Amino acid sequence: MPLNTANLPHLPGVYIFEDKNKTPLYIGKSINVKTRVKQHLKQAPFISQTKKINFITTPNDTIAILLEAELIKNYTPKFNIIQKDNRSAPYIVITNPPHQRILIVRGQDLIQSNFLHPKQQIFGPFLNKKQVFKILKSARNTFGYCQKPFNSTQTSCFYFHLRSCPGACNGQVTQKQYQQHIKLVTRFLSGKVIGLKKTLTKKINQAAKQKNFELAQSFKSKLDNLEYLTNTSKTSQFFALPNQNLKLMQKIAKTLNHPLLKSTPKRIECYDTAHLQTTHYTGSMAVVEDGQLSPNQYRLFKIKSKPTGDPQALKEIITRRLKHQDWPLPDLIILDGGVGQLSVVFPIIPDPIATIALSKNKETVHFYNNKGKLVNLNLPLSNPVLSLFRLLRDESHRLATTLHQKRRRVTNLQRSAT
Repeated sequence: MPLNTANLPHLPGVYIFEDKNKTPLYIGKSINVKTRVKQHLKQAPFISQTKKINFITTPNDTIAILLEAELIKNYTPKFNIIQKDNRSAPYIVITNPPHQRILIVRGQDLIQSNFLHPKQQIFGPFLNKKQVFKILKSARNTFGYCQKPFNSTQTSCFYFHLRSCPGACNGQVTQKQYQQHIKLVTRFLSGKVIGLKKTLTKKINQAAKQKNFELAQSFKSKLDNLEYLTNTSKTSQFFALPNQNLKLMQKIAKTLNHPLLKSTPKRIECYDTAHLQTTHYTGSMAVVEDGQLSPNQYRLFKIKSKPTGDPQALKEIITRRLKHQDWPLPDLIILDGGVGQLSVVFPIIPDPIATIALSKNKETVHFYNNKGKLVNLNLPLSNPVLSLFRLLRDESHRLATTLHQKRRRVTNLQRSAT
């Protein structure tokens, strides 16, 4: 029986060829999953054993490279000969504290140079050095790390002059401070992007609470860079595939089994908020209509009250939105947040609008069933419906953050003028 490739996307991501026992035979990545898989079908030696092809879409090629390496490391598919068996395959190694360095090491050198010490962290294997350079460039530009940390001459490294090094080379940061940078790089290389965003947001709020606004801005810059890296091209990709988007919309009702969503949603609205230590609260509404993002219907909100948290801010946003009778009502509302946001907002949503919340930590979908009982739905990260929800959440977050930054800049200018 020929393998089904109809549902494969023309998007960046990772693809997995599985046998009859659902064991991965081969894992690969591509900027265009469907095209690359079709190439494999013509000549790959594992096709005769393949029963199913799975895939996970990613925002861009960089994240696909990281995910591919992590999956290969976890599953060791027997047909990933180049990545698994070629002793010249490159790895990324983070050496032991306190003078932690980030190195590129060939497979045959891992054992010879004692890099397999338990405390040293190893990422890979990767296909070639070009992939590794691309990943490390993203990590350096986003979080900053040093070529020659704590060298005896204390001379600045090349990347310090490019503002991509925090200054471990010339005494600008302590060993303890530099290890915090390395921890962020480590989580990025592990592919833990969602948790990393949450960590950075927490650090921003902690620094602001301590009135260390310079440190808060440093973490904010890292978060903005990470958001840019992980959101690159997702919106344009969604626009480019209207037929596939409509098919995906048709799967939403069946996937959720929400009591108020019995058919394909025509209109979906997603809401998010942004703030810094509960100041300059802003909100946003992103819209999908007939399977397409609809930027002309996006809306931004300046929070007029003084909310004690995100749930109250979301409540104000949606209360104001529902007063606009000239705006079409949605079939589905998605809240960026967890049970707290859902419990506060749900009572003000009129029937028959279905409402769900999407939490960031485990990507759990929360909603109430027809008996008022909370449902916590954990979909696989590869589930296309979850990918759509995450895209909408990120789009809404981008809008809210943009307005928030604009309000802060205006406030700072006003303070400077007085």
